[in-house]
Amino acid sequence: AGLKGVLLAFVFDFPPETGELGIELVSAAGQILTQVSVAAALVRDDRPVPFSFAPQAASGAGPLELRVFARNVDLPVRVLELQHYPLFGLRHVVTQPFAGYLFE
Repeated sequence: AGLKGVLLAFVFDFPPETGELGIELVSAAGQILTQVSVAAALVRDDRPVPFSFAPQAASGAGPLELRVFARNVDLPVRVLELQHYPLFGLRHVVTQPFAGYLFE
């Protein structure tokens, strides 16, 4: 059962009119497995953006890196994130994207 999609939530001050938002999945060896993008003008900040791709057979063979990018977008773009705070503040804060993962 391989990974076939990622849902991400973006935040805008105003809706963008140009550019694209996208993701890359990168293997533990540094190889780009897939790259998907959507037009920024089609993205709304009141729902997650689905990034769908062919199922990745390698998704169970080690950790994957998720890269998020924006190209030629006319306004600032933020990705909604989760922050995990350690007990008693003894470690650093762990930040990760607020994401959903779709498997076949």
